[in-house]
This record gives sequence, structure tokens and C-alpha cells, in this order.
Amino acid sequence: VDIDELESKLKNKFPRYLLIIDECAEIFITAHSDPIEKERLNLARVIISKLARLARATGIHLILATQRPSKDAIDMQTKDNMVSRICFRVTNDYVSQMILNSPKACKLDKDAKGRSIWKDGNGELELQVPYITYTQAKTILSNLNPLDQEPIKTGIKPQTDLSRCRD
Repeated sequence: VDIDELESKLKNKFPRYLLIIDECAEIFITAHSDPIEKERLNLARVIISKLARLARATGIHLILATQRPSKDAIDMQTKDNMVSRICFRVTNDYVSQMILNSPKACKLDKDAKGRSIWKDGNGELELQVPYITYTQAKTILSNLNPLDQEPIKTGIKPQTDLSRCRD
């Protein structure tokens, strides 16, 4: 079901959410000796994998970011369920192949800062990403809530017992 098509038939619009997980490699690559930490990270991986598989249909857009491109940084099931990918210049074909399934990211111009390859189901596109200052980013982010609504309270607190999130 396409959300835009469904919204056109209904009076109310569905909320759209953007979930950004930076440094997701820290979740997928685990070398922790603490069994509780391992269990929490494993649960986080399961949740992220489910989100990658199901979120788009419910209006959740998932962005996973990492500066450590390796085959272990994001598991294969999650990677396969990501609709699109973006990759900046990398040092070799292997890393580019891992991210985009193409060697093009290592062939980007070295002098073009912010140049990247964006890949989705329709192909690849070379992009130039603008530099945005912290102040500009704050202004942009403050304008994302056009109705001046209070942020949605999730009820999730740090150190929450995540065992209830299982299937």
C-alpha cells in the first residue's frame, strides 16, 4: 500500500517519522565481553532489521550511517532492505562494492569535497552535497515541525529494560 495514495482517500494524513542511527556499526560490530551489553546490542540489531524491513510502509524513514564501511558494519538482511544508499569517496573498489555493489565511489574526484554516489532501485546518481553550518542545520531542523507541535513523547528512557520489545 502506498501511503500517499492512502492519504488521498482519507481526511487525515499519516504522521511521517525520520529515524536516524549514526555510527550504527557500533551496534552491528560487537566485541563486548559484558553479556548484558551483548544482549542489548543483539536486541537493537533485531529491532533495526525489522525497521528496515517494515518501516517504510508505515511512514518511518530509516537512515543508518557509519564511518566504518566493512562487511560487518550492517548485516546483510538489513542492507538488502534499505531502499537507497549514499556513499562518499572511498579508498578502494572493495569498500565501494560493499556499500553500493558498484566500484564508482572510489572513482569520485578527489578534489570535489562532498561528492557522493546515491543509489536506489532506479540506478545511481552522482551528487554534490552542500556544506551546512551548525547554525544553518539548527534552523533547518527547527522548521521541520510546521504545525509548531510539541515533540512526540516516546516514553523511552535511557537504560530502559528492552526485554519487553521482543516478538
